[in-house]
Amino acid sequence: MFEKLRNMLKDFSNIIERKVKEKGKAILEGETILDAKDLKEPLEDLETALLESDVALSVVEELISGVREELVGKRKKWGGDTGRLVNEAVRDALLNVFSVDAGAADVAELDFEQFLDKGDKPVNIVFVGVNGTGKTTSIAKVAKKLLGWGYSVVIASADTYRAGATE
Repeated sequence: MFEKLRNMLKDFSNIIERKVKEKGKAILEGETILDAKDLKEPLEDLETALLESDVALSVVEELISGVREELVGKRKKWGGDTGRLVNEAVRDALLNVFSVDAGAADVAELDFEQFLDKGDKPVNIVFVGVNGTGKTTSIAKVAKKLLGWGYSVVIASADTYRAGATE
């Protein structure tokens, strides 16, 4: 009974010793190793900002988890570009959130060009959302892409709040 506990404590001690050596080696090499406590407050702030921006809770949780996973244990040179490191972690987490899991039954990948070619004509695309979320910009980008693909585009506005958005 005590042998198993003694072995567990020995393993735990070895893990802690290895972590201390890693930190010491990093210090000697002019690096720091990011750990969970370094990221706790910034990740909480990011989570709050995302939730206040009406991002779905499940997406926020997955994104925060992905960023944490990317950054915890990462070695960073002193004076190195922290912004680049963080941006890469957020980008990778976002790509992971937006990637389609082929095994998921409730998610199907949309081939937009195929949808346009095989769908009923004319194809209607509706953009809906609260004010200030980028619908007008997205519509302009999609319209430009469609024009580039050789489609004709008609845009109709139903914005009662900002009638000037039509122009």
